[in-house]
Amino acid sequence: RAGEGTAPHPGVSGFAWTTGACPPPGSPALRVAFRWVWSTTDLLNWTLEATVSPSVVSWETNDTARECWATDAAQRDDGETFFYLSVGPKQIGVVSGPTARGPFSDPIGKALVPEGLVPSYSRDPCVFREGDDYYLIWGTFSYYVAKLDGSLAALAEAPRPVVIRNQEHRDDKPFVHRANGLYYLSWGCFYAVSNSSVYGPYDYVGSFIDAAKLENTTFASGGGTADR
Repeated sequence: RAGEGTAPHPGVSGFAWTTGACPPPGSPALRVAFRWVWSTTDLLNWTLEATVSPSVVSWETNDTARECWATDAAQRDDGETFFYLSVGPKQIGVVSGPTARGPFSDPIGKALVPEGLVPSYSRDPCVFREGDDYYLIWGTFSYYVAKLDGSLAALAEAPRPVVIRNQEHRDDKPFVHRANGLYYLSWGCFYAVSNSSVYGPYDYVGSFIDAAKLENTTFASGGGTADR
């Protein structure tokens, strides 16, 4: 849920980890003092494992690392963890730690996805693992995907646009998972499916929420924005 800066990442080292951020009392909207790392073994009971200060993003100079956009994380088999952060609404950074509990530091000292790399706001990253390969997916209204190199702190290739055939709604925070041999790309409450690869192309399917059954139907329509 990008509005609260949360991004669930299940299946990490026997836990379901979530990274999250919410504005502390008295803070301006979309401003955070830190981000949280929680763990659970049953998706019902949660334990706060660590906090991540925005100041760990060493290259950021305009305090945009405190803005509350979505995040995601990846973990190697040895436990080393990479936390992908929206740094403001237009670029993505990465910090890493020896475990999901940290401590975290900035491994590259610059943006992983800088502003202007693609013709879309670069925020709300999703990281998708398939075998030994990791992919980063991101974008606002139009989405991009690129394989990460072996360091997990750099792109191994130029970003590729994600093609969604017959798409009817748009939003930010794309997310990819795989089930039963199919790749599912979701955004907001909408989704598309590919039988090819994480790169797509994807075919738009629809919404997994029936807006007619929601008390606040603007949620299912993307907050009332016409193109969502």
